[in-house]
Amino acid sequence: MHAVVVGAGSAGCAVAGRLAERGQTVALVEAGPDWRSEACPEEIRRPPDDVFAWRVDGRAPSSFASSGVTAERFAGEGQTPYLRGWGMGGTSSLNGLVTIRPPVDEFAHWVELGCTGWGWEDVLPIFRRLEDDRDYGAADPDVHGLGGPVPVVRRDESEWGSGDRLLADAAASAGHPWEPDYHRPGALGFSRTASHIRLGVRVTAYDGYVEPWRNGGRIAVHPRSLVSRVVVRDGRAVGVAVLAPDGDETLIEGDEVVLAAGAAATPGILQRSGIGPAGLLESLGIPVAADLPVGSGVQDHVGFWLHVAYDGAVPAANGARGNVTLRYSSNLDHSRPGDLLVVAANPAVPGVNETAFGVKLARCVSRGTNRIVSSDPSEPADIRMRLLSDPNDAELARHAVRSARELLAPYGTVRDRFGRVVDAVDDDEIDAWMRECARDTSHLTGGAAMGVDHAAVVDPRLRVRGIRALTVADLSVCPIVPRANTYLTAVMIGERAADFLTDMEDAP
Repeated sequence: MHAVVVGAGSAGCAVAGRLAERGQTVALVEAGPDWRSEACPEEIRRPPDDVFAWRVDGRAPSSFASSGVTAERFAGEGQTPYLRGWGMGGTSSLNGLVTIRPPVDEFAHWVELGCTGWGWEDVLPIFRRLEDDRDYGAADPDVHGLGGPVPVVRRDESEWGSGDRLLADAAASAGHPWEPDYHRPGALGFSRTASHIRLGVRVTAYDGYVEPWRNGGRIAVHPRSLVSRVVVRDGRAVGVAVLAPDGDETLIEGDEVVLAAGAAATPGILQRSGIGPAGLLESLGIPVAADLPVGSGVQDHVGFWLHVAYDGAVPAANGARGNVTLRYSSNLDHSRPGDLLVVAANPAVPGVNETAFGVKLARCVSRGTNRIVSSDPSEPADIRMRLLSDPNDAELARHAVRSARELLAPYGTVRDRFGRVVDAVDDDEIDAWMRECARDTSHLTGGAAMGVDHAAVVDPRLRVRGIRALTVADLSVCPIVPRANTYLTAVMIGERAADFLTDMEDAP
């Protein structure tokens, strides 16, 4: 089998690497630049500092972020830049390095939503296979992996900075338990944050999955190649049409096409290919190949920063922005376990007498849309997240503000990202404050949801309904945004897609 994999990001690299490992050849098509691991830019390699901080102001952190992605967070707010990586490794090259699985019951919920075969017992072997967990991989092999492409590294307490220490002290004082291993089933409390680093530097999905197979010729990288559409003939995907830097369109053919361009880009590629809502496609003059709800159900987590003055605050000895994560439950009527996360952010440099804390709504149910406005792939899609539009999310956000303020207030005045004291009390005040201070967390999911009913774009084996030889393998297939940072989930989805494709190839 020769596969065309679109996107050299977290999921796409996993697909490409596993297929190559199993003897297949792969054309890996990427809109961004190419580099080999030994030539990876230093900006990417070093641990996250102020350059790689989770940003809430819409600014891209480096030249390795895609410049053409925008989104509207709140209704009526207008489009502003949305952080997505490009080039080798995609967003795994510039994320905050937080490496965390969703809670165990998350995948039971996936099954409830129609994702048959995606329960915990199905995905646990994949998480174990992809991990290289030097703390628990050998000690607890039933839950953890050792020797996989993704390092899972926790930094020793002696390396913590002031933000880490304050969050740990605050969590303990508030009655949250110390949890040595937040990947343990049922784990809640404050823990050492795991990161995908090795020997102090970032390891991207490209490093772990693709680099080992390029010299053997099984993976051919096509950089700076913007995919215009999937080419479909007689109901079967036969390749992708790409725009080269000189503007020429060429066809890259394959026996199988895998879209792993990410939840920001994959829905648009499908729609330009004639796979999407018939009304939208017809309005843009695109022939309809499959009338499917592509672009519906887009989600992201909602997050906000809180700051506390801290005399004598110091950076972490390991240079990391944060080494401690608190995962806890709101216990609201509609909640699920671990629906709130707090991460520490140490000062980036000495002399900054302040620590910061990222508060995240890990469970969100509000949904938005991702729709193209033209058949031209260079035109940005119209992404509208509709954050906090669901009343349950608004209630959880109010609880998050109140509980985080209560957590941190004993240690100093709590301020927002504009330096103002956070003193909103009633629901309306908190809602207004959230509109001003909260943003997405660059965890875009949905738009090509998996399932078995009319709301699904792909089936539980990630095949696009009604189109043969076309798979989607990225966070756009998630039926709901996971209750965790999304890197590990994206890689897991790529791994499963490779399994499904290999199983099909091996079938008699």
